[in-house]
Parts: sequence; C-alpha cells; structure tokens
Amino acid sequence: GEDKKDRIRSVVKTCTSLNFVLYTVTRTLLLIFGSFVLFLPSVLSDFGLSTLPAGSAYSLGCIAGISSTSRRWSSWSRRFRSRAAAAFCLQAAASAAALLWSISAGIDPRWKKAAVLGASFSWGSSFVTPFYLPPTLYALKVGKRHGTVGTLDNLFDIWGFGAMAVFNGAVATRVGGGREGWVKVFRMLVAAAVVSGACVGWAVEREGKDV
Repeated sequence: GEDKKDRIRSVVKTCTSLNFVLYTVTRTLLLIFGSFVLFLPSVLSDFGLSTLPAGSAYSLGCIAGISSTSRRWSSWSRRFRSRAAAAFCLQAAASAAALLWSISAGIDPRWKKAAVLGASFSWGSSFVTPFYLPPTLYALKVGKRHGTVGTLDNLFDIWGFGAMAVFNGAVATRVGGGREGWVKVFRMLVAAAVVSGACVGWAVEREGKDV
C-alpha cells in the first residue's frame, strides 16, 4: 500500500543523493582493492616468493585495523573521521605500491620477506576501516530513518560484487603471465584507493546534508 510506495520513494531519493553515490564508489573500489588478496599467491609465485604467508599478514592487518578503530570511531569529530578515512585510503594506496616494490626489488631476501609481510599487513589494516565503518553507519542511520537498512546495504553490494567480478575476471587472465602484467594491476589498485579516499573523505564531511 502507501507504506510500500513511501519506502520505494525513500530508496529512490536516497540512491540519487550525493552521499549515497560517494559511499557506493568507496565500497565498490575498496571491495576490489581488498579482494585482490585472492591473487596474492599468484603474484608471489610469479616473483618467486610463493612460500611467504602474505595472506595471513593481510588477515591480521584487517583484524587489527577494524578492532582499533571501531571502538573509537563514534567519539571522533566529523572532521577527524573524514580526514582519518581519507588517510586510511592513502595508506592503502601506499601499501599497494610498497608491496609491488618489495616483491620486485633486488634486496636482501630477509629484508624482502619482512617488507612483503609488512606491506601485506598494512594493506589489510588500512583499507578495512573506510570500507566497513563509514558506509555501514551511513546505511544504518539513513536506513533506520526510512526502514531501508537492508536495501541500502544490498545496493552497495550489488555494485561492489558486480565490479569485483569484472575486475577479478580481467586480473585472472594475467595469472602466470609474468611480472610485467602485475605492474598495471597494482597501478589500478593504487588509483582505486586514492579515488576511494577522496570519495569517503567528502562523504563523511557531508554527513546528514542530503538525507
């Protein structure tokens, strides 16, 4: 009835708001960025480093990142949250660049191992907060007001998983193709993190302005 129509109108209005678009771009690009861990074994294999537990370092980074920020996020000012979210994305971009450098640089094997694991840990710890917290809290706040929490989260996921499927399909063609192909992929990941930083920083700064 009318309640269903009002809900649909509310979803349409929210989906055309600037903040929803900014958070959708953020979640989509960071989902692609984070999912690249699936290809880490292939990357390390192409560089002769298949025995390194980079995936475990990444997972530990994710746990450390979200556990250290989730408890404090709501106590931070909006401006600080905005800058922190953008900074985490820039750290993610730097982590991707550092990982590429560490696996390809001709340095002592012991330092190479430490650099790869450190970059993998930083990768996970940096992207996880802007990926989860700002978009999820936005969906909860706006969705609770209009009764559309699940709908907004699902819309984020539709765009994110759709783009991830396309990206991962393209990356899969580079598996086993040598080192040169991975350089282009890492450049795209760095760009994705930088764009995410701009979007999530702007979105957090605008909290409550168009909903």
